[in-house]
Amino acid sequence: MPTSEKKVQDSRRAKRYPSNIVAVMTHDRIRFDIRIKDVSNLGCCFSSEADVKMGDEIVLMVEEMTMVATIAWSAPPLSGANFHREINLLRIVRDNLHRPAFLNRRLAGAMAPPPKKG
Repeated sequence: MPTSEKKVQDSRRAKRYPSNIVAVMTHDRIRFDIRIKDVSNLGCCFSSEADVKMGDEIVLMVEEMTMVATIAWSAPPLSGANFHREINLLRIVRDNLHRPAFLNRRLAGAMAPPPKKG
């Protein structure tokens, strides 16, 4: 198996975390606002209006973190990218995990004070 193919396959095996992270992508010196839909320490899937193609090199910026990546696949508006270096996932995921709306309601109900007896 060629090295590049093995690298793509390895990054797909990394545990992915659903997210909804607002980020900025630079591609061909143009900045685009994107949403990272899922992320691992080796790559991510994001939604963007940018016209990226497999093999394109991009720079992603999330909060204070910058990551260089290569586009692994693209099916607009979604694309997948492999980071050039493994990232510390906790730096971006901790406050940005995606929670479906029904969980937000359930958590809000669990945190509400008990009803008053009267």
